[in-house]
Amino acid sequence: MARRNRKPRCGSSVAAVSGLVFLIVIFQIGMLVGFLLLFAFWAAGGHRSLPLPVIFIFVFGLPIAGWLIGTLTQGGIILLIPLSFSVAFAWSYRERRAAHLLDRAGRSEKLINAERQISQDRKNAGAYLARAEILEEDGRYEEAQADYERAFGASERVTSRYALQDHKDRLSHAIKAREARLEYEKYFFIGFIRAARFEWAILAAGALVATGSPVHGISLISMGLMAAWCRRLTRF
Repeated sequence: MARRNRKPRCGSSVAAVSGLVFLIVIFQIGMLVGFLLLFAFWAAGGHRSLPLPVIFIFVFGLPIAGWLIGTLTQGGIILLIPLSFSVAFAWSYRERRAAHLLDRAGRSEKLINAERQISQDRKNAGAYLARAEILEEDGRYEEAQADYERAFGASERVTSRYALQDHKDRLSHAIKAREARLEYEKYFFIGFIRAARFEWAILAAGALVATGSPVHGISLISMGLMAAWCRRLTRF
């Protein structure tokens, strides 16, 4: 009878270990895919609401350190991942919300006023300059460049030849950067990342991992949430 009782215990132990190994593998794969996602989003323009110091420290530096050290020590250091992502998200959300509120407050009115003034006076250099600034902020660089040239043509007192060249050089760099980014996104890896919604799979994996280890599950869920937020920032 004693021998019979040992078999279920051995079987249950093997099952428990197998389940734990499975969750660990899921966690590691989820983290790896998550960091690849974040890198792809950053390479495709995800720094719009996240300055480089914040990206390097709170999106990559501390989370990767928490991931590697937490894997080796199996300690609470793994929670450095959600804490770091929380700081990055809070910073990004604050910047994005402030820009959105400012945009709603003045952009539409400024653009409407500029276009009304232009329709009344085709030589209104100030109106062309105001509209050019809005178009540049919207990423419509070619149209902005044309308006800067119109402003200069209407009056050299509003914008000098040197200022015009300054605007043209800046817009030329912006256009080249946009073209380079679009060319980069044609690579298979970036295109594949854009098409797939891996962040949802990471969230599901995080919920699964949480059944075995809440801290690892929370860390993986935070990775999925950060990837989803970065996708929104890059407007994929």
